[in-house]
Amino acid sequence: MTELLPARLFAPLALTAIAALGLLLWVLRNGDLCPGQRRRISDGLLSTWAVFGLALMLGVEAGAPRPLLWLGGLALAAGLGSVLYQARLQGKRSLGLSWHYPALGLALLYGLWLGWRMGPVWALLAAGTGGCVFAHLIMVRAKHRLQAFNTLLPLAGSVFGILWLLALLVRAAGVDQQQLQPLVMPFVQVSGAVLIGALVWFAPLLRKEQTKPPVIAVAALLMIGALTLGQGIIWHISGNIG
Repeated sequence: MTELLPARLFAPLALTAIAALGLLLWVLRNGDLCPGQRRRISDGLLSTWAVFGLALMLGVEAGAPRPLLWLGGLALAAGLGSVLYQARLQGKRSLGLSWHYPALGLALLYGLWLGWRMGPVWALLAAGTGGCVFAHLIMVRAKHRLQAFNTLLPLAGSVFGILWLLALLVRAAGVDQQQLQPLVMPFVQVSGAVLIGALVWFAPLLRKEQTKPPVIAVAALLMIGALTLGQGIIWHISGNIG
């Protein structure tokens, strides 16, 4: 089981990082941010590239195609270059968004290629689920003041997660009883991870408390865990893994 983990994890993890990167750059472009918030969120882009780099290493371990890995490596180099160059700026200054666009473009190409291999619907749901929770974590760590995102991101991410769960259910409904039997426990685990993750994510809103990074970090682990388990279910149904 553990030897299959890199193959199951690298695609959801990469899509999570790419979607979070896109969301954060959209916030930087359209959000009403003071220079301090802008700089802190920009610095948080380093976390997205760190996760993207981890996904690349898992892709190497999983035997992903070399052209795909080279494309991901170019995106990672461009992204880290812009973030590390920004770190040299003094005070609350941050780079213009145009510095980040080449790396974003390469990352999106990587994500589209990965999504084509994974399946467009599965890729979209995985990116939406993981990207929303990861972007929210970075924004909260950056002490953002865009309060609407503390509601919108948990709502959108939870909807994507539940749709992922329903898509797995529909996909599993078409297999025979013998093939379905070993999927029962993994499906229960995916369901528990999605629903508990959504509940944890919404807990500060329900209790009318300030959203804190450790809470979202727990939700992120649960959601990404659900995506990883779900990837294993998809492969089992498709006959890629016995």
